Amino acid sequence: MILTPHILAGAVAAAKIQNPLIGLPLAFLSHFILDALPHREYSITRISEPKSKNFPRSAGKVLVDFSLGLGLVMWAVGPEINFPYLVGAIFLAILPDFFQLLNLLNPRWLAKFNRWHCDIIHLKYPLPTKWRAGRPKIRRLADWGWASQIVCSAVMLIILIWR
Repeated sequence: MILTPHILAGAVAAAKIQNPLIGLPLAFLSHFILDALPHREYSITRISEPKSKNFPRSAGKVLVDFSLGLGLVMWAVGPEINFPYLVGAIFLAILPDFFQLLNLLNPRWLAKFNRWHCDIIHLKYPLPTKWRAGRPKIRRLADWGWASQIVCSAVMLIILIWR
């Protein structure tokens, strides 16, 4: 998933669970729960190559996504929120994607984690979506992914706003 739903999930954990010993691990686990849903992602293949002519575009996508997520959280949460707890929960909710970014720089210690995160957690199973002439047109579940991210984000925003 893109960063916005993960940021919102971390914020929900901090806003709705008073105990950080429960909320922080839940914020981290929320990343994998969301990534198990069918979703699409924007391409940031050149983000590991700062000298690439495509780097500004990839970095811009991440910056806009990150800013949107934080903006929605700041709009939705009240002033009574424990701000350090909120920041910690958001950080943990996006941490696996940060590891994925670091993996592009080739640290060997992240290879197994990223293989598990990208190949096991992210669903890539085909599913028939349309039937034509008696044969299903097969699409990956991820082809439905933008809608799932919008729905997840909307649900989490409603949870955040609901006091």
